[in-house]
Amino acid sequence: MIIETSRLMIHVASQEEMVRFIEKQTDEILIKAYQEMLQGSLDHPKEWNWYAIWMIEDKAGSHIGDLCFKGLGPDGSVEIGYGIEEKYQGQGFASEAVSAVVDWALDQPGIRRVEAETEPDNRASQRVLEKCGFAPSGVIGEEGPRFYRTKEKKTRIDITRLSGRYEIRSLNDSDVDMICALCQQNTQFYQYTEAKPTKEQIQNDMRIAPPVISRENKYYIGFFNGETLLAVMDLIDGYPKPKTAYIGFFMMNRAYQGRGIGTAMIHDVISYLKSKGKTTIRLAIDKGNPQSTHFWQKNGFRIISEKDVNGWTKLVAERSTKDE
Repeated sequence: MIIETSRLMIHVASQEEMVRFIEKQTDEILIKAYQEMLQGSLDHPKEWNWYAIWMIEDKAGSHIGDLCFKGLGPDGSVEIGYGIEEKYQGQGFASEAVSAVVDWALDQPGIRRVEAETEPDNRASQRVLEKCGFAPSGVIGEEGPRFYRTKEKKTRIDITRLSGRYEIRSLNDSDVDMICALCQQNTQFYQYTEAKPTKEQIQNDMRIAPPVISRENKYYIGFFNGETLLAVMDLIDGYPKPKTAYIGFFMMNRAYQGRGIGTAMIHDVISYLKSKGKTTIRLAIDKGNPQSTHFWQKNGFRIISEKDVNGWTKLVAERSTKDE
C-alpha cells in the first residue's frame, strides 16, 4: 500500500521492514510501541494496514517519520498516531502525511470515523489535527484530549492539501489589511485591470462567485510561511464545468517573487486538484499584462479565447491536469 503526496511517499511496512526498523531504535518506549504494532500485524494479517507501521519518506527516499493506526474498532472507528523526525519538524510534513492517510482511511469500506489523542500541552500535534479537519471530541483520554474526523467532515476540496510546502488557511475580514498590503505592492498588475487594491474590493472578492456556484465551492485562501502571507488565491471548484477548477485570482507577495515559489505553489495546487478528479484548470489573464501572461504560459496555460469584461479584455486560458 503506497500513498503519494506532492512531497512524500507513504507506504505500509512489511514484516521484514518493521523488524529492521525496530532494531534501529534506541528509545525503550518506542521499541515497545513498534513491537506491539508488529505483533498486531502478525495477529491480523488480513487487516495488516490497520496495525502495521506506515513509513513516511520524501521523494529522495529519506525517512521523514512514521504513522500507524491502532487496529480496527468494532464500530467502524480507527485511531491514528504519528511522529516526524526532529530535523524534519516544522515543515508541514505531518499535516501532509496525516491528511493524505486519513483521506484514504475514510474512503475504506466500513470506516466512518478516525480518532486521535494528544498530550494536553502538545499544541503542535493539535494544530496538525485541526489542519487535517479534526475536531475536539470533548473526551480526555489516557494521554490527553481526543479529536475525531468523520466522513461528513470531509470537504470537496481540502485546502490544507493544496500545498505540501506552505500552510494554507481561509482568509476572512480580519485579514483584509494584510491582503491589501500585499496587493498594493503589485502596482503593475493594476495597470491592466479595472480592479483596485482597496479594502472594499478585497471584501467583495472574498464573497463574489459565479451565479451557478454555491458559496461552499469558493475558496479564498492564503499561503503562509509562519506568519508571513506569501500569496493569495481565489479558487472556485466546479466552474464552468464539474471537472474544471477556476483560479479567479492569484497574487504573490512581491518580496518572494522571482524565486520559483509561485510556480511551485501552482504545481502543488494542480497536482492536488488532479487527485480530486479535476481534468482542467481555467483562469483569465488581463490582456497586455506581460508579467501575468509570462507566468501563466510558463506554467502550461494556453490562451483559448478573449472576453470583454466592463471594457477590459481578458484572455481566457486553460491547462490540462494530465501532465501533472
